[in-house]
Amino acid sequence: MVLWILCELAIAACDLAEVIGTAIALNLLFGISLPVGIAITAFDVMIVLFLQNRGFRLLEALVIALIAVVGGCFVFELFISRPDLGEVARGFVPTADIVRNPEMLYIAIGILGATVMPHNLYLHSSIVQTRKYAENAEGKREAVRFAFLDSTIALTFALFINAAILIVAAATFHRTGNTQVAEIQDAYQLLTPLLGVGGASAVFALALLASGQNSTLTGTLAGQIVMEGFLDLRIRPWLRRLITRAIAIVPAAIVAVLYGESGTAKLLVFSQVVLSLQLSFAVFPLVQFTSDRVKMGEFANSMPLKVAAYVVAALIATRTGQLRQWAAAGCAASALAYLALVASPELASRTVFTAIVIVLGLANGVFAIGAIGSMMALTGDKTDGRAGLRLGVFGAAQALAYAIGTMSGAAGVDFARAVLDSPMRGYLAVFGVQALLFGGSAWLALRSASSEQANEVFRQRGDLLQAVIQ
Repeated sequence: MVLWILCELAIAACDLAEVIGTAIALNLLFGISLPVGIAITAFDVMIVLFLQNRGFRLLEALVIALIAVVGGCFVFELFISRPDLGEVARGFVPTADIVRNPEMLYIAIGILGATVMPHNLYLHSSIVQTRKYAENAEGKREAVRFAFLDSTIALTFALFINAAILIVAAATFHRTGNTQVAEIQDAYQLLTPLLGVGGASAVFALALLASGQNSTLTGTLAGQIVMEGFLDLRIRPWLRRLITRAIAIVPAAIVAVLYGESGTAKLLVFSQVVLSLQLSFAVFPLVQFTSDRVKMGEFANSMPLKVAAYVVAALIATRTGQLRQWAAAGCAASALAYLALVASPELASRTVFTAIVIVLGLANGVFAIGAIGSMMALTGDKTDGRAGLRLGVFGAAQALAYAIGTMSGAAGVDFARAVLDSPMRGYLAVFGVQALLFGGSAWLALRSASSEQANEVFRQRGDLLQAVIQ
């Protein structure tokens, strides 16, 4: 149940990125406002349903076609950006710097997290079942072999596209000194002037649109597979798709209306943070289950492969996200868990309630790791001798927050019970307030400075609060 909830959270985060990316592409190509573009994305479910009714192979063909469009667009961008081929070749050669330099390793793992979506691990495994194969060991091996080839080819294309994005960015922006480009809209506006080729910006936006639609297709399939596999529950595909898309559209629409382009860009980054944090919860069970002799029999992982898989999984787990992003993701997941408690009809289902509480505990643990780790990082500068002061302020803040939270929570429950004339509704009202507070905490965590920035501000001004919050 816990793995299912975490996987659904990853699918919702992925869908959020698809909604924002598609809306931005529609805005760039046709001038459609972001809120209207977000609303339009609700109708792409019709495309998925139309193709699903005509067989899985047609759906596969469309996915391949969309990937080809994205790849073709970036081949065009590579051709007109004229990168230094020698530098490109050197960039593909692994160096020890990727281990010594945390920033390089962080970017590499970030690309891995953006390419290997947590829920797609379930999708790739399930696709094997769509093939016709003999019900014996040799037939199963052949099916797995073809599935391995499919995944390898798909990830090779993903490698090419990720590399093309980095190469085009370096050749177009960094080579000309435009290192301040951070938003998709900025890149779109600068591509044609810098490259001197008409249509370069439009091709970039087309690639963005095709990428969003491709992820929509795979996200829908993965959502059905996850629900059927974990819960043995099959609902109508259109209903499944509408529920997932609604979860993504609501926050995207609110942010687009209130904060515009800058807000949607931050929300897009946050969705990728959630995805990267969820990857470990898919990778570790995958390695565990495929190494189990009872479940897999002769197809279980060998010991060398098992050890290598756990090493890679551990590397991913320790590098997917900065500490403040862990804190933000923990707060956001806690907010969603409290909202789930509020949405549960009178908490009638003990199983659902237990699952939500477990997720809430995990989310609080993630937040605690990020918060404590971030505070410890502020003690890394030993030149000013004020590490003890920082830890003392942190400890005092924790104690004060615990005391205020305990008293205000108890008082809030009593007040809500009296006003609403129902103990259950009183608790649900307080849960709703806690969800809002955790959401605000996630926003503050994302706005906080890195430990390096905070240490610099603290050295210059001696203001700890100003050092932590920009």
